[in-house]
Parts: sequence; C-alpha cells; structure tokens
Amino acid sequence: MMGAARCGALLLAVALMGQMPVDPQIALLQYATALLKAQPPANVTFVYSVEQSGSRNIEEVHRVYRSGSRKRDETLSVDGIAYKQPRVRVVTEPDRYELGKLAPTQPAYTFTFSGMHDVEGARVYVFRTDIQSAGSFAVTSVAIDATHFLPREIRFSSARGAAKGMGRIVFGPEGRYWMPREASVQVRDAAGKISREKITWSKYGFPESLPSSTFLAPQAPPTPAP
Repeated sequence: MMGAARCGALLLAVALMGQMPVDPQIALLQYATALLKAQPPANVTFVYSVEQSGSRNIEEVHRVYRSGSRKRDETLSVDGIAYKQPRVRVVTEPDRYELGKLAPTQPAYTFTFSGMHDVEGARVYVFRTDIQSAGSFAVTSVAIDATHFLPREIRFSSARGAAKGMGRIVFGPEGRYWMPREASVQVRDAAGKISREKITWSKYGFPESLPSSTFLAPQAPPTPAP
C-alpha cells in the first residue's frame, strides 16, 4: 500500500510539472496562478523586425529600449537598406504586447477545452475562448504551455469599421520572463483587399537599469548660418 501511495504521489508531481497531461480544469487553475506570478520586466531591450504586404509593402528592423511606459525605438534598416545612424523615436506608451494585457482570463472569457496539441515544439492545452462583452478585439483561443502553464499562442480577431482582422501571437520563455516571439495578422478592408503583417522579436536583454539619457529625445542638428 505504501508503494502504491508513493507511486500515486509521484505521478501527480510529474503531471504538475507538465510531463503528463492533467485535467483541463486543473490546467486552467494552474494557468490563472501562473499569470498572477508572471510579471513584466522592469527594463528590457530587444530587436524586432516587421514585414507588411498589401496596401503598403515595407520591411524594417528596429532596436528597442523600454522601461515601463518609456520607450526608445531605433530604426536600423528599411527594405534591406541599413542606416548609418539609426532613426530614433522616443515615446511614452504602454506595451500593447504585454502578456498580462493579452492573455484571456475568467470571467471576461469562457473557456472550452479543445484538446492537446504542439505549438513551436511545446505541448499545449488548447482552449476556445468566448468573450462575454463584445468589442473591437477578442481572443478566440489560447494554447497553454503544459510545463509552464502560460500562453504559448494566443489567437484573436479584431475589427475597426468595415475592416476585419485575425491573427496570432506566439510567446515563450526568455530568461525568467515570458515574452512575445512572433505575431502575425491578416486584415481585409471594406473593398475586400487583404493586408498582412508579421513581427518577429529577438535578442532580448533584461538590464538592471537604463540610463536616463536613453529616453532623451534626439536633438535636431543646428541650422547652419547663411
């Protein structure tokens, strides 16, 4: 009997570590707990590339320094052409890709288990999500990592006027944080034309602090005297 009890405890421990699937309702409880613990970094640096096609075609690479809502965005290249000096934009704006702002939670959403799958090589619990109060943005499904119980993939729909869009955001572990890695969206406008955008994040860093000069707006060069 003692051996059976130990075996049962071991199986439960292994299941909670994500090596074996747990009941979907337990997975949701673990998910809610993991979200509460997942705090955004105080300071973060990264590189992201953005590709757009459709109404306009662009390809850009940026380097970003962020501390809370303060953000320094340096454009490194456009359409494959690198700048000798990056174009700098300093703004104050919230991080719209922050996990805590995008991840669906109860009671704002109802969750319906759809099965277990693989996303980016990770085993996940997939839940269809139905928003209780309709708006311009809604998460349509979430894939919860079976080991960390945080979202590996969030699928969503959006609308602005006659334009309708749908897309996905993929997250993963970066150091001790859970950060976005890739986002893609497809939008159909009122005329039926389709535009696409893809963002890829890389080269994350999490410095203890960033100097105040990081967020000083660049000064325009003086106008030469006639």
